[in-house]
Amino acid sequence: MNTNYQLLKNMKALIIGATGATGKDLVQKLSQDKDFEEIHAFVRKPVESTSEKVKFHVVNFEKPEEWKDLVKGDVAFSCLGTTLKDAGSKEAQRKVEIGRATCRER
Repeated sequence: MNTNYQLLKNMKALIIGATGATGKDLVQKLSQDKDFEEIHAFVRKPVESTSEKVKFHVVNFEKPEEWKDLVKGDVAFSCLGTTLKDAGSKEAQRKVEIGRATCRER
């Protein structure tokens, strides 16, 4: 068997932004993909898993030092994003999409 193909088996995926439209779709697709053994999704609020392969981690995105040890995997996906309407203000939207530290610097 090709060694490169073997590297693509039994992968662990990390997803940030797993509860939005794009993130939910990605979680579903990865949970059905035989090449992914584990999917770890980092969320703000508890979410019920729809697959044994998916583990949701409720984290405080403003304190990444508290959950940095969980960020270990083979591939990472960012599906972060929001609409201005959902966020309520441009500043809140920037906070979700860019991050709090970056927003303070600008």
